[in-house]
Amino acid sequence: MCAMKSGHDHRFGHSNRQISDRGKWSQPRLKKQRDGLQQQWDSLHEKLSEFEKQLILETRVEEKLRLKNLIAETKTHFDQVNEQLAEIESQLAKIDSDVEKSADRKDDQGPPTDRPIKELCGLLDKIQESILQDEAKKLNIELRDRISPDDLKRMLAAKMLAVGLAGSALTIRNLLSRFPKESRDESVEYMIDLIGSSWVNYHSARRMWQAAIEEKKTLCVNGERFRTAKLYVIWACICDPDHAGLKSNDCWPVINYDGIEGEGTIASYKRSIEQLLCSEFGVKKKTKLRERLKYYATTFKEPVFIVMRSWVVDHHLIQELIKSFPEVTFFLLTGPEPDQTLLENTNVEFLHPPLERDIECYYCDQYETHSHELMRKMQKLKSSHE
Repeated sequence: MCAMKSGHDHRFGHSNRQISDRGKWSQPRLKKQRDGLQQQWDSLHEKLSEFEKQLILETRVEEKLRLKNLIAETKTHFDQVNEQLAEIESQLAKIDSDVEKSADRKDDQGPPTDRPIKELCGLLDKIQESILQDEAKKLNIELRDRISPDDLKRMLAAKMLAVGLAGSALTIRNLLSRFPKESRDESVEYMIDLIGSSWVNYHSARRMWQAAIEEKKTLCVNGERFRTAKLYVIWACICDPDHAGLKSNDCWPVINYDGIEGEGTIASYKRSIEQLLCSEFGVKKKTKLRERLKYYATTFKEPVFIVMRSWVVDHHLIQELIKSFPEVTFFLLTGPEPDQTLLENTNVEFLHPPLERDIECYYCDQYETHSHELMRKMQKLKSSHE
């Protein structure tokens, strides 16, 4: 269930014109359009080739005429798609250029992309320079003569982040065997998570720690998938140098509670969440759980997220759960039509900007497909060396 309404819910006081940082949000939309057009381009190109082959072999006059008409119609459609594809590639190239320029800024408190680029450079640092040059060329990066190793890594990192998992999956696959064996699993998993979460809005991610720890708010986003919440948290950990900067395998705890609407009493919800928390922290007693949650909040100053779908609960239940688990941050997936009563009657912060139509489905699907195949390749590589 991922159908999103076009436009935004004006109950949140947002419209397309009011949302800032439009470049960050137009990029995912452009990439999705590009991928769709590329599929059309491939299909039309294949049809043209087949029709032209048939025309060469055909001897019947009427059939030749029919094929010529088909070729003309297909060619017109092909040219239109090709023109649209070129325009989108031009827009994405401009965005990529801006990203690469931002990568040249050296200060730690620099642009939103700076920290992820540095993290990705740290992973690429384990790969031989000549291999990185080959992969950069495959991604159509123009390398100047005598480029320094650091600049090479930064340009490749910026490009991989800009094209996302869909565009960099082949690059990661080519690098699998190049990582040192002792750090391959961790490096590849982190690279997948880093690139796979890079579509999340930077400002939303930076807002999460303050809202959760300092303001004790419940967070929500107009998504539907548990994967979405996880990717938000991963990106927040990567992008927040003041409070996190953690790798994805060490990011803030995220626990999914897949409750069923009307499944039981408030007490049953509390018991279920308590069991999930005890399992996460490896404790059996309620008193030990409280100690562990308090330790996380006061010593680590790290939020612990319980992700729930808001259509499963009402505002009264959420208030009761917050009272019962004050150290926990509830992260609600509201779907395309958030319950206004829920937002008005609880201390909830809606993460802005809202997810655009179909963006959630597209990037979650991309993550699940590419991460699964890359991890499968990695396990196969590991087995072949055992």
